[in-house]
Amino acid sequence: MSQVSIIDIEGSNPQIPTEFVADVGTAIPIANTLEILGDTVPAGVVPVFTTGSGNTITVNVQRTQAVGATDTTSQGLASFDSASFSVDANGFVQLSGTGLAIDSIAVDASTAPGTNPVVPTVAGLITITGGQVATGTVGANVIRSNSIAANSFRMEIQRSTAVVGSTVALNGVSHFDSARFTVDGTGFVSINSAGVGETITGDSGGALSPTLGNWNILGRSGSKTSGSVSTLTISSPPFSQVGGSATSSLNTGEFVTATATRTLPATAGLVDGDLVIFACTSANILTITANTGQTIRLGNVVTASGGTCVSTAIGDSISLRFNATALSWQAVSSIGNWTLT
Repeated sequence: MSQVSIIDIEGSNPQIPTEFVADVGTAIPIANTLEILGDTVPAGVVPVFTTGSGNTITVNVQRTQAVGATDTTSQGLASFDSASFSVDANGFVQLSGTGLAIDSIAVDASTAPGTNPVVPTVAGLITITGGQVATGTVGANVIRSNSIAANSFRMEIQRSTAVVGSTVALNGVSHFDSARFTVDGTGFVSINSAGVGETITGDSGGALSPTLGNWNILGRSGSKTSGSVSTLTISSPPFSQVGGSATSSLNTGEFVTATATRTLPATAGLVDGDLVIFACTSANILTITANTGQTIRLGNVVTASGGTCVSTAIGDSISLRFNATALSWQAVSSIGNWTLT
């Protein structure tokens, strides 16, 4: 507290003040004494103002608060948290560590009510979350920051999908079926013992790897393969009932039930040992016709090129295997009497 004594010096102060008017109130000296005090008050009036009461004048400096930059009435005296700020000998304030405060965060994308940049709430908070998004949402970066709500953003990583190896924009996070895969502690994925096969081995030729994930299992020399859903059937050979004229299927057997002309398969694609079997189940005549450029041989008898082999009675049968060098269907077994022309 400061005291000001008012002394009448003859001739030097002919008019002595008897009342002091402050911003708020007045003060009247007591026993020629006027007190002048300092104080702080809450913000919201004016930065510095005086009040008078009794014989006391108080100089008030208001405390500061967080307000809009144009609200000059709320300027005032501030104190700084030493954990976050430092103040030098000249009164200059700095953030601890001489850094700059972050007042917004720029993000990769935003959708209203999200914003870019993202700004904190009045409490200084920005909420950061994480989530997965559909394949193709993020693109080649795989992960992005996206603001979809005010004062917040989330880190989004896209889910993976099966695409060609060069489509990096569709890379993403994947999950693996534990029935087929194992994942070690460092994230490396392996196929387990119940997973996908890698090779297939036949009677000869060694282990075979698939082409584009596929193996071809083909029937040759009297065998035929057929697939349905998850089942592959191998027949040696498959038989069917036929009652009309047509070209026979390679590596099959036919029970011929009526008078018919059956034409042998064309030469293209045939290999040594390919088979067709015919069995007559009625007294009707079966005519077997060699395809263009082919012959049919039964023992030491051979047809002309494109010739025929004709049955004579019910129960006649003949098995023909292809000789690729001679372009001839060789009878390896026969029952009944066959006429070759």
